[in-house]
Amino acid sequence: MTKPVYKNAASRIKEYRNKAGLTQEQLAHKADIEPSFLAHIEAGQKGFSLETLEKIAKALNVSMDVFFKEIQPGETLTYDFKDKRLLWLLKESGPKDRDMIYRLASVVLNKNKQ
Repeated sequence: MTKPVYKNAASRIKEYRNKAGLTQEQLAHKADIEPSFLAHIEAGQKGFSLETLEKIAKALNVSMDVFFKEIQPGETLTYDFKDKRLLWLLKESGPKDRDMIYRLASVVLNKNKQ
């Protein structure tokens, strides 16, 4: 990868990590890489392999293509990690838990409409 691509991906990694509410140490642990290596990646000081990028993407629960999108001046990411996490939690939960979550969400949403 060329340097601008590394820097663009590094910016996206940091932005997605922050939106996920993770520290560098937490993301590094989830991605099975050294925290210092992640810090160097985010700072644009070190390159990385596609294998490393894939580990980071999996740890953030995003597809790798999000790291390659051009960042436009003033652009903000619209990807909502809370939505993605909620969907993942629903997918991973059992039928009873899922039913309880749906009922709870219905109560909350109906309360907010009043």
